[in-house]
Amino acid sequence: MVPSGGVERRSNRITDLSPEWRALWTGLLASGDKTFQPALCRLVHFLNNQAVGPEHVSLEHGLAYRDALTHNETSKSPDVAYRAAVNG
Repeated sequence: MVPSGGVERRSNRITDLSPEWRALWTGLLASGDKTFQPALCRLVHFLNNQAVGPEHVSLEHGLAYRDALTHNETSKSPDVAYRAAVNG
């Protein structure tokens, strides 16, 4: 079972990411597509904090992220944030 863990807004420094996530995130940001950052930043940091590498992300991890949003989101709908991350 994947722990639900917290979704922290403050933990979004690129230097906090593992080398694998940092490389992927840097590449996404370099693409110039401005929709990636708001949709995926918290998901990337959540997965990194759960010690899930980019090559191991599964539906189970996505659902754990949605559960964490449900417990921690205060500024917008957890479902909207989850859908934005999945679509991103």
